[in-house]
Amino acid sequence: MLSTADIAARILSGERPDDIPVVRNTDLRVTVDWRALQRWHVPDSDLPPGTLVLYREPTLWERGRKYFLAGIAMMVVQSLLIFGLLWQRARTRKAEAVLRESEKRFRVMADTTPSLIWMCDDQGRVTYLNEQWLALTGSDPNTAYGDMWRDYAHPDDVKSTSYIFSRAVQSHQSFSNQCRLRCRDGTYRWLFAVASPG
Repeated sequence: MLSTADIAARILSGERPDDIPVVRNTDLRVTVDWRALQRWHVPDSDLPPGTLVLYREPTLWERGRKYFLAGIAMMVVQSLLIFGLLWQRARTRKAEAVLRESEKRFRVMADTTPSLIWMCDDQGRVTYLNEQWLALTGSDPNTAYGDMWRDYAHPDDVKSTSYIFSRAVQSHQSFSNQCRLRCRDGTYRWLFAVASPG
């Protein structure tokens, strides 16, 4: 395999260039300077295949690849989080709608039953009275209930009923009790109360 120097030496020694065989070197690779290509406005497409371009300025992607990948990963994570939040919001709204429907059914059932129905919180304060209770006692449905049941219980029954009630609330146990309840017309009627923690 002849190098360029060998060919030049043969020509200088007087040999005719036509007599020197053409050597096809498959390892030969054209090497160009990218800055010269830019200066002479030579596009990369005009270069022979396999040309090695030196000193090429890195592209925007090559310079910031790790930042782009990190940004894309952050966008994917944020998109997944937003999707998760929207999905959770839809589930919450559905659960709230089911709860509203359930509460509506309870109120319809509680208000149409002939029994007196009431509910209280963990402290024993009354939070709900059905329509039958309000109609019997004449209580104002727009006022806070709290401990108002004491106002409607017979004075002789308040102490025993209060003791049984407070003990059941503290222990979260069911209880039953007989007491007299003042009606709208001022008369008292005996009631048998049964309650259980919910």
